[in-house]
Parts: sequence; C-alpha cells; structure tokens
Amino acid sequence: MKNEALHSQFGAKIASYLAGEMNPGERVSFEQEIAADAEKGELFSEYSKIWKGVDQLAEQSGYNVDEEWGILSEKMDFSGKRGLPGNTRKLRAFVFRAAAVLLIGIAGVAGWVVVRNMNAYEALAVEEGSETFELSDGSVITMNAGTTLKYDTRENSGERRVILSGEAFFEIARDTARPFVVEAGSAVIEVLGTSFNVNAYRENETVEVTVHSGLVSMAARSKTGKQILLNPGNAGVLYKTGKQLDIVSTADPNDIAWKTREMVFSGTPLGEVISVVNHVYRSNIVIPDPSLMNCTITVSFRDQELGAVLEVITSTLDLSLSREEGQLILTGEGCK
Repeated sequence: MKNEALHSQFGAKIASYLAGEMNPGERVSFEQEIAADAEKGELFSEYSKIWKGVDQLAEQSGYNVDEEWGILSEKMDFSGKRGLPGNTRKLRAFVFRAAAVLLIGIAGVAGWVVVRNMNAYEALAVEEGSETFELSDGSVITMNAGTTLKYDTRENSGERRVILSGEAFFEIARDTARPFVVEAGSAVIEVLGTSFNVNAYRENETVEVTVHSGLVSMAARSKTGKQILLNPGNAGVLYKTGKQLDIVSTADPNDIAWKTREMVFSGTPLGEVISVVNHVYRSNIVIPDPSLMNCTITVSFRDQELGAVLEVITSTLDLSLSREEGQLILTGEGCK
C-alpha cells in the first residue's frame, strides 16, 4: 500500500463500498480482501470513521455534503490534469468528506468547525448559538445556529464570494475593486460595502435579505434577469418555488433579534411573537388553540433568557405554560 497509485485505487474501492455502489459479489470479494490484509483493513477502518463522522456533522448542522460536493466539483477542474489516477471520481468525493470532518472533534467544544478544501475555500459551520468571524478583508460575519458558509480565501480574485446556507449578518468592508457576492440558495446578493442580514435556511420557502446600511443588489440565480436594489430599511424576498422576487419597503424590526437578543413588539399577534421567539432561542413553543394566535401584545425584550421572556408573555396574556415531549405549550383563555 506504499505505492501512491495503488493507495488511490484502493481508496476509490473503499468509497464505492461505503456508498453502497458495489454489487453483492463485489462486496464479498472486497470484504475478503480487507480481511486478508491488515494494512488494508486498518485503512478501511479509518475511512469508515471519516465517512460516518461527516454524516453526523450533517445531521447536527444541516450541512448537505452531497450538495456541497456538487457545488465544489463544478468550480474545480476535474479533467485529469492534477496528476491523479483516471478512475478517482469517488475518491475525490471521499476526500471532500474527509476534509469536512477533519476537525469534527472540536465542534462540540466551540460550537463551530473550520474546514479547508483544495480549491482555496474555507468553510465555517455554527452548530449552536451564534459565532462572529472576521475575514481577511476586514469584513465581519455573524452566523446563526445551523449555518454553514464557504468563502474564497484568494485575495487576487476579482470578487469576494461566499456561499451561505442558513442565516448570517454581514458587515462588509468597502472595496470598490472587489464586490462582495453572497450565494444563498436560489438568490445572489452583491454589495461593495454595507451591512445586511440574509435568512436562507434550506427548509425556508423564501430567501430574505434585510438591509441595515448601504445599497444591496439581489437577484435570482435563474436566468430570468430579475434584479432588485435594496436600500436601508428595505427587505428583499425571493420565493423559491416561483422564483418571484419582491421588495418589502418596511423591514421586520426583529430581523436580527437572533444576533442582538433585542425584540420589539407593538400590538403584534401572539403567533408572530412566538415565531420570533422560537427563531431567536431555537425553542419549540406551540399554541394548540388557534384562537390565541391573534391575541396582541406590546412588549420589548433586551438580552433576556427564554424563561424570563415566557414569564412576561404568559403573565401579560394570562396564559399557562407546560412542557410535553420536548415542546413548550401555551394554553389559556387569552383574549377571548
């Protein structure tokens, strides 16, 4: 196994086995091969740990490995010019998985993990809470829980491009020669220097961009040519299904409450209040009685714990709070 070509070929076989792409006969033959060779057996064991480890990372953070591999492979030259054996497509995919899990051991400590791949990109992933990172150009990005972001570390490229899945607040250092571009699901956002929030979780039906300063361009990645310009206080909403792109003149005052822990509600229906609270605290509060959803409340919170927030809401609307199977349940007469 000291020969690099043989090592790569065996790595490709391992990837094929782990991906379930071998037929029954090939699987039996492969299992006999690793049983008869201690070095191959040890290598297979290490590869298996990596393969399983990255699946665990995906479950914890919402990181779609197969989708990210597809995006990465489109940006890389896989024409065989890198000196690798010809039949290494599966191995390349495996190498990406391996890179994604190299630092999985520190994820549980800091709540985030940094990944380097072979195309000058770095990837950041925040599992819980929020984390703030400063890029080499001076831009500052605060990422919400369950968010991943890839960015090109090359300073000689004509733009600063990142790929976002989840939610993040961007404070972009101005550089007229190198625009800052965010790919977020089906949306593309471009700026020179500004601050804005992007909400682009995979499960959302929309991609939402709220501008806090400067001017932001937002467009759909489809070839419709649709583009909007957003000023401070505006929000752009792209509907994933119909590719409809709209401007909301008055942005949600709580759009970055997840970052600031400041929430302001003025005659706001309880259903909307709970939606914001769930988003900010990653909680699971439910209201079984639909009639309570329209009860309005005027209140503000500043960096308070979830328990304190719920105590104010329940006492104001005369509600009761109970716990059941991981849910926080609000019940009561409310505004009837």
